[in-house]
Amino acid sequence: MPEPEFLEPLLDALKSDRSIVRHGANVEVELNGDVVTLKGEARHIAAKRRAAALAMKFARGRRIVDALRRDVSRRLGDRELATTVAERLAQEPVFAEYGLESDSDGGRQLLHDAGEGAYALCVSALDDDTIRLTGTVGTLTHRRLAEVIAWWTGACALVLNELEIVPPEEDSDDELTDAIRMTLEKDPLVDAGQLRVGTAGGVVHVEGLALSPEQHESVLEDVWLVPGVADVVDRVASQGAGVPPGERAELDSVSRSHSSRRRDVR
Repeated sequence: MPEPEFLEPLLDALKSDRSIVRHGANVEVELNGDVVTLKGEARHIAAKRRAAALAMKFARGRRIVDALRRDVSRRLGDRELATTVAERLAQEPVFAEYGLESDSDGGRQLLHDAGEGAYALCVSALDDDTIRLTGTVGTLTHRRLAEVIAWWTGACALVLNELEIVPPEEDSDDELTDAIRMTLEKDPLVDAGQLRVGTAGGVVHVEGLALSPEQHESVLEDVWLVPGVADVVDRVASQGAGVPPGERAELDSVSRSHSSRRRDVR
């Protein structure tokens, strides 16, 4: 059976894309009817997001399954992974009125019973550092934020986001921008007030100031972590060299105090 016309251009794009080349990814493309599955390893979330965006561009009209796995900074057992992600979600005020439970080979654990009719999340640990998010959420932004929080643990190689939005909402660039802004505001390593974000066709433009190169990298990671981002135009200036020692020490203190909440997500 001949290969579809989109396959060779897609493979060429995956080999030459700047984010994939810069961060490194071994991307395999599998075809099964109208389903295109991405498999392999990506060292950085940017490479994973770009691979998915390219697949959607070249294999237009086909279903894209992104099974590309990201490197993890720490490894946890299935039960600990499910519990860790669920507890992080439980700590987030956005989900305070949501039901929440974890599921692993150790059984189900109820973290919060919100009552009948409430939105509810279930965090299931699968094999090989994989998390599945199921249940219902009230907005697209909440759906995206739940996935970001799972990535922030640094222990997920793959997050399968199967959360249902009730009632359904239509996605848009404005919706994506809202989710990115919320993500930046919730990251203690980032000063969201110094940043401006806009989106056009899934391409996110972010500009402003970062206090250090490390904070600059945190900003970019946060943006890439939000599902739906196709590319990032980086216009953030790093001001690390001009930060007084006292302010740098304060920033380092904030980073250390939140190290258990947000780890290296590269």
